[in-house]
Amino acid sequence: MAKDGTGRNGTYTQHLLRFMTEPNLPVTEMFSKVRVAVQQETNGTQIPWEQSSLLGSFSFQLVAAGLPSGTQVTVETSLSQTLPVTTNPVPPVGPSRPSTETTPGSVPPSTSSGTQVAVGVYPQPPAAPQTLRNSIGMEFVLIPTGEFQMGCNDTGTCYDEKPVHNVRLTKPFYLGKYEVTQAQWEAVMGNNPSQFKGDSALPVERVSWQDVLEFISRLNARERGTAFYRLPTEAEWEYAARAGSITAYSFGNSASGLGRYAWYGDNAGNKTHPVGQLQPNAWGLYDMHGNVWEWMQDWFGHYSHGTAVDPEGPSSGSDHVARGGSWGSAASFCRSAYRGIDAPGYRLVYLGVRLLRVAQ
Repeated sequence: MAKDGTGRNGTYTQHLLRFMTEPNLPVTEMFSKVRVAVQQETNGTQIPWEQSSLLGSFSFQLVAAGLPSGTQVTVETSLSQTLPVTTNPVPPVGPSRPSTETTPGSVPPSTSSGTQVAVGVYPQPPAAPQTLRNSIGMEFVLIPTGEFQMGCNDTGTCYDEKPVHNVRLTKPFYLGKYEVTQAQWEAVMGNNPSQFKGDSALPVERVSWQDVLEFISRLNARERGTAFYRLPTEAEWEYAARAGSITAYSFGNSASGLGRYAWYGDNAGNKTHPVGQLQPNAWGLYDMHGNVWEWMQDWFGHYSHGTAVDPEGPSSGSDHVARGGSWGSAASFCRSAYRGIDAPGYRLVYLGVRLLRVAQ
């Protein structure tokens, strides 16, 4: 939930409007300043992130075609604040568009009298679909590139999650909106190994890491040429589970709210539940906390200090990592950073899977 702030606009909007007026400030630096200001004002509880395909430099000191240098024009925003824009003798950024058209991230043109200037970066490349659905009904959510602090340093709570370190993910990907269901598993594998049955929307469980690799291999063959699936890495999973948060859970630090997002030891009734019944995280992913543990691609290994770029974990080992906690887990095991460890041949009633689909 974004902070409302104390002024007419919310915290983010206040700082955005403040830095948009700085002359010749590149838009990438502008958003960086906004991010830092919002993080400081909210004591780290709100950290904005951006996704951009901007090529070249751009600032909000735009040119109004046909006006001499130094002409003062105004851009009236829907936020009830008017920003001064001074024209300069530099080429305009991109082709002109009708003054009534806006693009995501742009400031709408003024509807008042006088010269109108559309503020934005043109043209925009075709956007990747935000969600996808495959041939067996699996739904995927687009996860953008970005950086985050992975792990946990809390004394007495965090063990194999230390040290907290910076991770940079340079490739967008699609992650399953839900855990793989029994119906989806059976459509590919022709069997249902799960202990808890009675609803095809229940998550599949009692599947080993090796079973999952076979499932992925068959699914890739089934959709050859249109999609490629794999398990997420730990870094990809934690980044998606946090959904921009820096707290123990995607919704905050207190386990008192966990029951709204997770089927776990206190509310699950010693069984799994159909996927997607509780609230999703901020990026639209369900059951990232609880229901069933989810196999990761990585072998287990200890974290290192410094920045890791697209980490994949050790090249070998004896155990694979599982994430998210399950229907039988204590609340602390459902934290975004918590790491479960299981041998690749284990088939357990609390262990399932969520797939990653590579973004084309």
